[in-house]
Amino acid sequence: MHANRSCFFRSDQFRHQDPEAQRRDFLVEEHLRQNEREREQQTGSRQKIMRHEWEKKISCALRCSECEKRLGPADPRVLSVYNHDAVCMECKKKEEKRPDYEEASRRMIGQCMADTELMYKDPGGYCYYHFYPFKCD
Repeated sequence: MHANRSCFFRSDQFRHQDPEAQRRDFLVEEHLRQNEREREQQTGSRQKIMRHEWEKKISCALRCSECEKRLGPADPRVLSVYNHDAVCMECKKKEEKRPDYEEASRRMIGQCMADTELMYKDPGGYCYYHFYPFKCD
């Protein structure tokens, strides 16, 4: 995969899709790249866009990392407190029922705040999406 993609896709995301689904996924990815180019032109600053690279990574998730359910642009998703990958709401509900969820949530928030403050200078946003659903723009 090309290193300058606006989204982070794993090659296994496309392995069992039919050609029509692959075409739709490609169009979504191309739309997101076009939006990034337009934002770059408007701001004139690549650094501002890089500060929010995580937003593109999580909002571009095409499948739930747990059950592999396809996620459309309007489908709500949330980040797992165990691995920080995007999951569907059904899998998040299952995650919340795990006996170690409360402890894992506390650990994740502490680590998340430390990591994002150093890497992205935006500690409120990324950590927030482990608990509140969002949709792909």
